[in-house]
Amino acid sequence: LYLIWIFCFTVAMGTMGYSLPAAIAAAMVDPDAIPIAIVGDGALQMTLGELATMQQMLPSRKIIIVVATNGVLGRVHFGWEGVEGTRVGIPKLKPLAEAFDGTYNCIASTERSQIIAAVDEALDAKGLHILEMLVDDFNAAPMVGL
Repeated sequence: LYLIWIFCFTVAMGTMGYSLPAAIAAAMVDPDAIPIAIVGDGALQMTLGELATMQQMLPSRKIIIVVATNGVLGRVHFGWEGVEGTRVGIPKLKPLAEAFDGTYNCIASTERSQIIAAVDEALDAKGLHILEMLVDDFNAAPMVGL
């Protein structure tokens, strides 16, 4: 048994909205892969239409979307001082997952056992699974510079 992890990410640009289309592409290229998109709630909203693409092109494929929910466009909010308009509405992700025949669970704890249980549930799910992580809006992802 071999477990191979391949990470696809944008370097230095902080591109929001990259991970969901990349995960769908990975699922199309490798039918045995379990793509996991890690995305913020703001970036997810930029690419929600891709869920329809996924359902149309890959109706039975497993794809896990891990959503860090904090209600801000993090790369903009934390990257530039004094920028307004970075707060975003937080969609209800459980009905969203169900709308695309998927499943949902949420991590609202930092307890290791609860996180492991939530990840196991995501890995056991069939098709689309949205795993939401509730995070504080003051936790900034580090900006990567050139």
